[in-house]
Amino acid sequence: MPSVARPGPGDKDCKRPAYPESSARNGDEGVVTLQYLVTKDGAILEGKVVKSSGFSALDKAALVELAKCAYEFPEGEEEPAKVTFKYAWSLE
Repeated sequence: MPSVARPGPGDKDCKRPAYPESSARNGDEGVVTLQYLVTKDGAILEGKVVKSSGFSALDKAALVELAKCAYEFPEGEEEPAKVTFKYAWSLE
């Protein structure tokens, strides 16, 4: 099955990363900026944290779990394309 069948970050079926237990216990919150290299079919080739939330557990959880989603290939880009976005961690 092509990777475009996977849900993307805006899709209700793309699972939100689970809050790391230690981060929830400590009250850690923040915004992490992630960047993925994607192919035209939405597959992830590589991912990295561009700007940390300030908490490595939150950064790692977002990077790993959101890599399981598919991403829309940016129109007019060459393959692979960079997709950059922010993910906010909040206990509220």
